[in-house]
Amino acid sequence: MTNQVLIKKATLKDLDKFYKFFSRSIKTQFPEYSFATCRFFVEFESPKESFKKWLEKDQKLLLLATVNGKIVGYLLAASPYGGVSMANWIVVDDKYQGKGIGSKLLQEWEKEAKKQGAHKLHLWTDKRNVEFYKKRGFIYIGMVPESWFGADDCIFFKAIGEPKEKNYLREFLKKQKSSK
Repeated sequence: MTNQVLIKKATLKDLDKFYKFFSRSIKTQFPEYSFATCRFFVEFESPKESFKKWLEKDQKLLLLATVNGKIVGYLLAASPYGGVSMANWIVVDDKYQGKGIGSKLLQEWEKEAKKQGAHKLHLWTDKRNVEFYKKRGFIYIGMVPESWFGADDCIFFKAIGEPKEKNYLREFLKKQKSSK
């Protein structure tokens, strides 16, 4: 069996396996958050039902990284609004870090965001990841101390195109055209 990394958009069929991985990753990979905050994320902020709704309504992009069918990473981002897609969570299992999986997730996010008319990617991260994002073309804006849930957040963006109203207002303009 090969250890090839596959990146794919999640479907409802992936939800159970993904959610187990998500729950574990939130509790183990974010030392900046307390146990109670991690439980809040899993049980209240992002319960399984929310992921189901987001996938059904195409409100968020959930990319999965798999090796031999096993989920080893994910990227969750909001569908572009006003031409900007914002990443909510980017995680690669500790055992698989340093193998290019995070980079592949970012590349696929960029590709999908462009398809949806985005011209910018935004993300907030922990100071541990600053160099990782800089090496992948993201521009560091600065750090917000004691931000959401008391954690220090480093803010990044990446330009992936020119802002064009016809892209980020695509659905609205279609409706306007069809109502004439």
